[in-house]
Amino acid sequence: MFKNGLFLYIKPLTQLSTHPYTTIEYVQRDLQVNRLKASRILEAIVTLGLLRKIRDGRRVYFVNDPLVDILK
Repeated sequence: MFKNGLFLYIKPLTQLSTHPYTTIEYVQRDLQVNRLKASRILEAIVTLGLLRKIRDGRRVYFVNDPLVDILK
């Protein structure tokens, strides 16, 4: 196990290396965790400055801006 549960961040970050965005639902499904845990993981990654959070109505997207810039 990684220090401070960092292993939980590896899969979302791996996914974001190939997809420009993710959602709480995607992380919840991929990590098989509840919605609250998935949300906390993504919020922690946002706090680290690796993702940007965008709200579109009721939907929340977590965007990997450097990858979006590459794909433009």
